[in-house]
Amino acid sequence: MHILHLIDGTVGWEQRIALNQLLDQLSRGRFDQSIASVSGSARHQLGLADERVPLFARRGWMHHICGPRLRRWVQRTHVDLVHAWGLDAAETAGLALRSSTPLLVSQFDPCPPDRRVNMLRTILPMTRGAIACAASTVRRRLIERGVGEDRCVVVRPGVDFGTINETRKLRAHATNGGEPRPTLVVTADAGSPDAGQEIAVWATAARSNLDPHIQAMVPGMTRQHHRLMRAATAVGRPEAVAWSSPEAPFEALVTEADILLLPVSRDISTTAIAWAMAGSTLVVAGAVYATAELLAHQHNALLIKPDTPRRMAIRVAATLGDLEGVAELKDTARGQAYEVFGVRRCIDQHARLYDNLIAGRDPGDGIVDSSSIGVAAPNRPLNG
Repeated sequence: MHILHLIDGTVGWEQRIALNQLLDQLSRGRFDQSIASVSGSARHQLGLADERVPLFARRGWMHHICGPRLRRWVQRTHVDLVHAWGLDAAETAGLALRSSTPLLVSQFDPCPPDRRVNMLRTILPMTRGAIACAASTVRRRLIERGVGEDRCVVVRPGVDFGTINETRKLRAHATNGGEPRPTLVVTADAGSPDAGQEIAVWATAARSNLDPHIQAMVPGMTRQHHRLMRAATAVGRPEAVAWSSPEAPFEALVTEADILLLPVSRDISTTAIAWAMAGSTLVVAGAVYATAELLAHQHNALLIKPDTPRRMAIRVAATLGDLEGVAELKDTARGQAYEVFGVRRCIDQHARLYDNLIAGRDPGDGIVDSSSIGVAAPNRPLNG
């Protein structure tokens, strides 16, 4: 069974982890896997050698230009299924494939633009396609916008607990080895501009006026660099903000940090929350549907009521100053992550999804969601 992974310029750390897990752990006796790209930058972002990754470049929005070339390549290499790791890749594949070659689209963001959702509604019936939704909120939002319910299957991301355990050991050793390190607060990655980075930086910098041992870490040099620096300067603490190296894996920053701060007011991808829970990193987040799917206030995280940016920033700053008793929250979160985000389960569910699509069965046949943690979590009042 030959699976073609098709990537595009929107690939980020979530796609990199999931794709590498499949390439490394999917049964080689049953599956042959190859990679192609519709964007040269995607090959660079994933660190893939150009000669191993065919490029079917498009020009701007004109996906039809590379469609015929991709179709001929799929036929020549006897591809059984195309797995698109981005909506550009999905649109290109939808124009290239015939109904004899099914299409799977991995979707992490619960709020893609309307044009993209309309595209999915069009191409999925044409390609016997399905969407692997990284969370129940992703599935719900797509169904609410007209994507077929039977086409959306929840396959939660896999978290590498082996790597996380090594990181935890190094963190504990560094803590015991000398002076205590600052309380490190990590914001959302650069690919999530709507995840409250400016609020997170302002609140952390403001809190550092009272607690100089707290520091905000912004992953990579984002386009918001100057705006974020202005936010820290506005409260007189530009030194309370640091930028990580662009080469530093975001998931490593999350598991090395003390707090993952996501003061959001809209639904976002929650893969970072899964890694934070697994790494015993306290999650402080806005209470929206996506985060509440995994988190409950004062049970496994601290949640903030969505509000205006100014009011949320003030509430976050106050929350950062009141972290007594959070060890129990982190232990609860880690135990729940272990139950829900296993890599082996994620790999097995992808294999089952591939089998279902190729055999013409219902995409979700035999695939059971590893459960929504938030459903079983007790209801507690939000702070603020």
